[in-house]
Amino acid sequence: MISAIAFVPLFLAGVFLMQTVFRKEFQDDPFYSEWLKRQEETFEDFAPENVPVNSGINVNISGSANITAGRDIAIAEEDLETMRIKSYEDKTGLFLVHTWRPSFTPDQVADIVIWLQQHGEGPLSNGNVEKVEYQLGPKFFKQSKVKTNQSDSFRL
Repeated sequence: MISAIAFVPLFLAGVFLMQTVFRKEFQDDPFYSEWLKRQEETFEDFAPENVPVNSGINVNISGSANITAGRDIAIAEEDLETMRIKSYEDKTGLFLVHTWRPSFTPDQVADIVIWLQQHGEGPLSNGNVEKVEYQLGPKFFKQSKVKTNQSDSFRL
């Protein structure tokens, strides 16, 4: 009787442990498990690269940040906002965007889709773009790819 009472909490603790700590190993979808593994590898030894050099933020290897000069940061943020607005004006609100997923094709890591995105009003939303030429380099294509289908945002 005592062993039956002790066995129930041990069994429940084991089930909880299996569903939390060893969740990846129990997934029946090999693509999901592979994707999780690649995510861990991608962010191994991660250090942010988007911290402005003269912002007064010092980032050490462990990833923690030390803010040393609040006023300098405010000035740097204003400069960054000015640069962002200028970038939008220079590009007339047109930007290339992408999304990806783990590939189902053997020996291929990811499937990537790239398309042209209009932020606000501009050439794309006004129908002024006839084609987009993508040059991704020899690892992707030997020559550039031209897309002319505006209805799918010139998706590659």
